[in-house]
Amino acid sequence: MRLRPGLTAAVLALAMSACHAPETDKTRSPPFEATIGRLTLAAPKRADLYQASLNASAQGPRVIIRICNREAGGGTREPAVAGCEGLGSPLVNSYGVSTHIWHDRDARYRLLSEHPNLKPPGRDALVPIPAGQIDVDVRGGGEAYQLHRVSLLGRPLQTTDNGWPVAACGLSASGPHQCGVGFLIDDAFVEAHWTAEDGAVLTQADVWSVATALDRKIRALRPRPKPPGS
Repeated sequence: MRLRPGLTAAVLALAMSACHAPETDKTRSPPFEATIGRLTLAAPKRADLYQASLNASAQGPRVIIRICNREAGGGTREPAVAGCEGLGSPLVNSYGVSTHIWHDRDARYRLLSEHPNLKPPGRDALVPIPAGQIDVDVRGGGEAYQLHRVSLLGRPLQTTDNGWPVAACGLSASGPHQCGVGFLIDDAFVEAHWTAEDGAVLTQADVWSVATALDRKIRALRPRPKPPGS
């Protein structure tokens, strides 16, 4: 059976949410402010932050957003959403980027990292990460569990020639290219999954571009410093 691309993305998002369901009923919609490790985010109520929520659990706050969703309801699609440069067609389909942000105070990172100040990679295929570099003991949580989350559908972990982001990309059951990525902002872990439009094949340059746009967008949610004396 071949699933429609939108349905495939919806199933993926549901799986992400199920794996990280809040342990309490404390869920807030925008506007809200959340401190996740050293990262503070102030999320307004805005079209590009579709279904954003702040979810409280015993492990701390988690922010969940479907970033740059272009579905307008009734089977129609918006051609673009303001503030979504680099996160639209053909690299990202109308469902947008399902994004989870949380902090694990016990995590020790070997592969996951912040955006490096390097030139974008070329249009080569993603390169596999050697198995010996990957912590697979998810019982201890931390990076092993977070890498498991990136490879939600069991795909091998990959990266670009720059070593950022960690990714797991490949063809979905319905045909379009699908991708999961993971990276850090300060000490907060960002997990994101999306599906490309039909016919788009995500290269190193494409995955770097989408992850960079997502990194920039999340960083832009940090509250501005208040003026002295305010």
